[in-house]
Amino acid sequence: MNWVRPAPPSEDRRWKIVDASMRRLGYRRDALIETLHSVQQTFGYLDDEGLRYVAQSLRLPLSGVYGAATFYHFFILKPPGRHACVVCTGTACHIKGAPQLLELMEREYQLKPGAFMDRAVLESDPHRVLEGLTIAAYAVGARHGFVYVRAEYPLDVTLVEGAVGTWEDEEKIRRIRAHSRVLVALGDCAVTANVPAMRNAFGPAASLARAYEENATRRAGAPQQEAPRLQARVRPVHEVVPVDVFVPGRPPSAEVICYALQELLAGRTPDLAGRSRFGA
Repeated sequence: MNWVRPAPPSEDRRWKIVDASMRRLGYRRDALIETLHSVQQTFGYLDDEGLRYVAQSLRLPLSGVYGAATFYHFFILKPPGRHACVVCTGTACHIKGAPQLLELMEREYQLKPGAFMDRAVLESDPHRVLEGLTIAAYAVGARHGFVYVRAEYPLDVTLVEGAVGTWEDEEKIRRIRAHSRVLVALGDCAVTANVPAMRNAFGPAASLARAYEENATRRAGAPQQEAPRLQARVRPVHEVVPVDVFVPGRPPSAEVICYALQELLAGRTPDLAGRSRFGA
């Protein structure tokens, strides 16, 4: 039975480079590693489609090709980020503070060692990503889901709930404002500070004492590390950063939120008169 060489996975012209490499090596099975190198150098990483094509072209089992790709650490199975950051963790660098540097990067840029942070997949096929998230959520029985978009990417519309009562809250809301085209204060607490602002009449120290000492049934004492540091006053969002749209409610109904988003996405300012009010 004659073997028929498989067609490339797509019409991408870069596959011609890979084909030329395999042809130069005579499509030999023992040229697997060099072929994988050729694919990675051409596309930047090895995906399932590429591994399958290599297996078919060299007449090797897919499990063997995948095993080689995962065994050697220099092969990458995920799309590389636009910018690579390498931190030395050798003995000398460890002593000089490499762990603290990694901790700082993780805290400031939401990065973890070995993590891939890029929106390329969302930009190329967002529906597939959201479909996968939905299927995964259904599989584990989740009732709520969140899509986190890293701070350096601008957002069209951001909904913010809650008042600003800690220094951590203020840092977050300023970062959100800087990366949002339209900022929506959603709910009474965000619009007026509402219930959280009731502590303004007593101050942070008295509020902490009441919550963690006077009402404590065991281990009385205000937390020193676990709780964010309170500001002197709880403020609504618009007292800290400019707000574009106010949607009052406790909380606003799903219909009101849907209407507001539809209007914003259509480029209009939502008219919420008669649709939502404080305390409703």
